[in-house]
Amino acid sequence: MKSAVTHPSYYEPDLNPTYRDLAEHYGVAIIPARPYRARDKAKVEVGVQVVQRWIVAALRKRKFFSLDEVNQAIAELLVRLNQRSFRKREGNRASLFAQLDQPALKPLPTTRYQFGNGRRPASTSTITLKSSGTTTACRTRWCISR
Repeated sequence: MKSAVTHPSYYEPDLNPTYRDLAEHYGVAIIPARPYRARDKAKVEVGVQVVQRWIVAALRKRKFFSLDEVNQAIAELLVRLNQRSFRKREGNRASLFAQLDQPALKPLPTTRYQFGNGRRPASTSTITLKSSGTTTACRTRWCISR
């Protein structure tokens, strides 16, 4: 995601502060892929392509009348996709997840991430002007310059 990295660097990329705080809260590492390097993103891109072909394409001609219907259809196709056997290796996506990823999962934090840093914006100096029955408040620098 381009907006996640504020300053790209090969060794120490500078991340968006809010995105970095979100990752710290949930205890995950953000390792951005290098821009314009397709081989860094190959597995993710193939995963997205598989989902598009199996789920989005299968639902392309169906009509849904509620979000619950769409979610139900996606869930059914997702189970079928995860149970489908690999072609060049043994097992399927569900068994690989249970073997490799599930043991490494940690529980989510008890509190949800709160956007923002909790600081209030710096207050500005204001002047209240009273003239012919009306009251106007303006910032100091604007009142002085006029």
